[in-house]
Amino acid sequence: MRGERKGSLCGAYGQCPVCPLGLIDVRSPYALARLLQLKALHQTSREDLGEQAWGLRWHESYERLVKFWLPQFTDEAVLVEAERLLIPPLPPLD
Repeated sequence: MRGERKGSLCGAYGQCPVCPLGLIDVRSPYALARLLQLKALHQTSREDLGEQAWGLRWHESYERLVKFWLPQFTDEAVLVEAERLLIPPLPPLD
């Protein structure tokens, strides 16, 4: 990702769906629950930043999330379990 430094933790919070190193376990209810939280954060960020600013920063990640990553979760048991999980919220997107 642009601006990342080798040997440092990733600073591209929220950009996992477009990261060439990003991957997801489609059998994990926890992973799905976190992705749904990320989707909700994108929607909140869009309202807070406005369409143009949000689009410049987050559009590509959001599109990849909703059109590629989320549709891969097809196991009904995973979907049901993800809805039942109680997990802490993610920090807001900046």
